[in-house]
Parts: sequence; C-alpha cells; structure tokens
Amino acid sequence: MQLSILSAMAAVAIAQAQPAGLPDASELATPPPLPTLVIRDSDSLRIANARLRYDGEVLKLTGRICRRANRLGMEPPVLDIDRIAADGSRSEHADATIPRLSLRIDQACGMWQTKFKGPIAPGDRVLVCVPRPHAHCRVD
Repeated sequence: MQLSILSAMAAVAIAQAQPAGLPDASELATPPPLPTLVIRDSDSLRIANARLRYDGEVLKLTGRICRRANRLGMEPPVLDIDRIAADGSRSEHADATIPRLSLRIDQACGMWQTKFKGPIAPGDRVLVCVPRPHAHCRVD
C-alpha cells in the first residue's frame, strides 16, 4: 500500500513539475489537414491510385499511370502537378516523370511520385493532370 501511495505522489510531482503552457507531444505531432486532390485524365492515359501523405513536413504524392486499352499515341514525359491556393493561383509546381508504358495490356501501368516542400495552407488543392501539348493544365 505504501508503494502505491508513493507512486501516486510521484506522478503528481511530475505533473506539477512540467512548465505550464507547453503543448504535449500529441499536439506537436498533428500534421495539417491534407489538401483536396483533383485528378484529370486524358483520352489515352488514366491516373490511378493517387495518394497524398505527409513525410515530416514534406507532402508526398504517389500514384500509378495507365495506358487506356486500345489507345496509342504520344505520351508526355511528365505529369503536370500544381498546388493551387485558395484564391485560385498556382502556389507551387512539381512534375512527376511518366515511366515508359508497355503496349501490352498486362504491363500498361507505371508508378510515379513527387513532393511539395512549401507550407500547405487551408483551402489548398493539388491538381494532377496529363498536360496538354506545350501547355500547363487548366486551373479552374
């Protein structure tokens, strides 16, 4: 019984010894909310399994790109990826290299990834699209 009383007294002493006003570890580890992810495919390519996640303070974006069945044609070398601020302006741009996609149906997909370093603000969106020839994707 003396041991449990001493344990309780030690716990109270430790709690009182912590400086007031400092957040606990659970408050520090909470990342900001993930931005909305907007995907725009093309007639010949489909963006699949796109996923946003935090890796420390960096926002990572990964996914797959697949050739649509019975679609041939030129492939762009990169995906166009933009972080769009709440006011509609491009706040950060990134590219993700599109791997060479086979003409075989069972090998028509490949993985891509990129990251954003800037601080993510509330209301931001991430737009991923297959770019038009010689132009960025539409922001609307």
